Amino acid sequence: MTSVSSCYAAPLLVLLLLAALPVLRMQFLEPVDDCANPTQFLDFDAIPGTRVSQQRGVREHGKDFVIQWTVGRVSAPQLSGPTEFGVVRSFDNQYVQLSPALALAAPLDVNGYVPTVHPVRAGDLELPIHVIRKQVEGRERVVSYLFVYDGEPVRDPLRAQLASALPQLVSGTLPLTVLSTSVVVSVIGAETAQRVQERWLISAWDHYRAACHE
Repeated sequence: MTSVSSCYAAPLLVLLLLAALPVLRMQFLEPVDDCANPTQFLDFDAIPGTRVSQQRGVREHGKDFVIQWTVGRVSAPQLSGPTEFGVVRSFDNQYVQLSPALALAAPLDVNGYVPTVHPVRAGDLELPIHVIRKQVEGRERVVSYLFVYDGEPVRDPLRAQLASALPQLVSGTLPLTVLSTSVVVSVIGAETAQRVQERWLISAWDHYRAACHE
């Protein structure tokens, strides 16, 4: 059995505790919805060109910890295929982080795909938009998504959770939000599709900020 030097024991213990905090928070701490007006946030029809087709709204925190699940379509006549969107807000942060595209009407298991992250300017912020491209029978599926945690867009949800874990031991655990969009287009139309998705995610972020920031 390998022993751990006393000079490394304390830092190692701290790292182990930090790694366990997201699980401990979900299991034992009171969930706190950090969105100031969650009902307003549900109104995605307020975003121009956006139509909700299915939605489960804010409710009592069930065992799955999902507090919002919304899917719908985005009008994008310049693209050859229908553009869909999905939104999930959940206190099961790990589920949302590992399955950001499962909210879509045509879910995509992102396991095995490494997204590229494109910083996109939105007012005074840069949104870290994750993009996955998948070949589908000679065409290309483009999936773009944005994580929001503690009221801010984040590149790495796990790192953001660890950074806020200690304060939340007092204040309560927060949900992770993912805004996602997907379309299947010709290979030459993939770049245009990505630009369309970026514009919609900027609009969705503005919608989030208007509803959820006090």
